[in-house]
Amino acid sequence: MKTKDIFIFIMVFIASLSCSKKEEPQPLYIFQGLFTMNTTFSSDPENFLFENNRVLYGNEAGSIHQTILAGSNLKSESTTYSYDGNTQIVKFDYNGKKWEGTYEPTTGRIINGVVKSSNGLSVLGAFYGQKHLSELEGFELLKGHWKGFFGNGDEAASTPYNLIIEDNGVVVIVDYLNSLQCESPRNTGLSLNKPAINGKTISCIYQYVGGGTFSIQATYNPETKKLEGTWGSGFSVSGGGKIILEPQNFN
Repeated sequence: MKTKDIFIFIMVFIASLSCSKKEEPQPLYIFQGLFTMNTTFSSDPENFLFENNRVLYGNEAGSIHQTILAGSNLKSESTTYSYDGNTQIVKFDYNGKKWEGTYEPTTGRIINGVVKSSNGLSVLGAFYGQKHLSELEGFELLKGHWKGFFGNGDEAASTPYNLIIEDNGVVVIVDYLNSLQCESPRNTGLSLNKPAINGKTISCIYQYVGGGTFSIQATYNPETKKLEGTWGSGFSVSGGGKIILEPQNFN
């Protein structure tokens, strides 16, 4: 083989190697789940939950748990939003104001957020949002919105069951596939203290508004990407049945 032919062969071989390398696909985060919002109205960040075209604002101490504890109703306190997948523009009305921003699916951020008056003529403030992106373990893994089902005894988990896990509390919603459609206080449970999270496992004691006290314990399974565990009456985390939940904050 001539020197020139060897050179050409080497160049073609190198080119084929570079073409064969596959770039890792960049994750795309669906517009749903728990977001932390920073606004010009407050020095403290506030939690917003986006679910199935409804949005809820944690206006009590920035927490959804505290907002429900103060007597709010998930459905009546939430409002509708629109999201255009082509332009990435999200819009919703809240507290008599119009909110609009641009969602970045690759980062989970809402940027260029503007808050206008009810007629849309005056700019009242700005906001910046960041979807909670779960990490390896602890609160950073389990914080966010989880949707799934619970079962009684040995029965398969088939009754709708939702968790909204925040830093200092958990909101439980039963019998509603979509949390923000829940308008019955008796279907809404609130944790009695800060949930215990150890690695990939969460334990929590909660009480339904005007109802009984129950406990859960569930562990995140990296293979199924689900929270799997059990529930029980009172302070027992077992004896009631199974729970299986899927994350809404990472995709």
